[in-house]
Amino acid sequence: MKIHNIGVLDIRQATDEILESCKSIVNIGFLLGTETTLKKLQPCELADIGLTLRVPDDVPLVLRDQAFTIDDAYLNSLTEPTMILVNGNCLFQTENLDSLDNKLYDILVNGNTYCPSSIKGKLSTMGRFNGRMIAFEPGATFIDKTLNLTESLLFRLPQKTSTPKLRAMDPKLTANVETFESIEVLDSCWIERGLFQTWRDKLQVDFSTELQLLDAPIRYHHSDETMQIQELSNISESTLAVDGTLTILGEIPDLSLNVKAICCDTLRAKESTIEELKPLLAPGVSVETLESNKKKNHGKMVLTATQLTSLDAPMSMKNYGALVFDESVTPEIVKKGIAQIENYGVVKGPEAILTILAEKTVKNYGKLKPLEMNLAAKTETYTYENIGYLVL
Repeated sequence: MKIHNIGVLDIRQATDEILESCKSIVNIGFLLGTETTLKKLQPCELADIGLTLRVPDDVPLVLRDQAFTIDDAYLNSLTEPTMILVNGNCLFQTENLDSLDNKLYDILVNGNTYCPSSIKGKLSTMGRFNGRMIAFEPGATFIDKTLNLTESLLFRLPQKTSTPKLRAMDPKLTANVETFESIEVLDSCWIERGLFQTWRDKLQVDFSTELQLLDAPIRYHHSDETMQIQELSNISESTLAVDGTLTILGEIPDLSLNVKAICCDTLRAKESTIEELKPLLAPGVSVETLESNKKKNHGKMVLTATQLTSLDAPMSMKNYGALVFDESVTPEIVKKGIAQIENYGVVKGPEAILTILAEKTVKNYGKLKPLEMNLAAKTETYTYENIGYLVL
């Protein structure tokens, strides 16, 4: 039995017969097993295993592939200590240390973890957290989305609030300074400059939080936005704020822009347009030319010489899975076809191109390996392949 490309593989209750039949387990995100079942896998080939977890077979497993909230009600609903695996952000809305002790066997979070500061120390010893652990003020109500403040929302806001992102663009909100006690901002705060001066004693924004002070009047878009350059020239506000990627199509004409500042996560435009707009960009805005060729791989991608030589522009790749260059790819093709690689998974290629692949890999948090030139293996059929969650 061959098992390849599985997100979560659970062998805790696999029989001896099944374990003995396993010949190859490759490219697994998480391998769950008991001390006994993991030992019985030998001499099975184990390769490219993200993380091996030893968990008793009678411990319940909760798997979440999106944002997940753990509060007192959820913990009380668990009938026994439970293993929790979260691929996404995880929010703890509890300060009950006894419940955490009694109901969590183990926890693994692949994402950011938000929790009250009163439990951060205890929580950090109870599991593995592959991301930031961000503590908020005890007693605060945590709002786990962008808090885009309007006058009506401000009157309904809890006295003490914590949020990852705050957007406060209306200068008229200065009149409502007495309606709340404090707002804690953990990740990103975009706020009108005069409003910040009025509220600064009630805002909790530390040095790790992005802070953008914007001049009114402000045009705000809450998500990615695409516009022609002529539309940009027609904007009458002083500041254009886009909560995401701003794509500008066309080239800067011979006319003046009323916009004095642009705040966004990423600006995408022609290279010549980016150069013209750079003086307007807020600090921290990343830029990306429309001429660039950026791709992401979260599964298995095989690149051939034909694919790489037919590209209009060299490829910049973020690899989170298995990126394979087949035997037709030469060093010269890699030089021309690949701009750079950020590797968080496995990159494979023929021996002849490994050196140039290493040079092109600007960030490597995974592995760079030679391509297995085993012709017989190409004709074999795998028993299990490309499955998110598999229990044997």
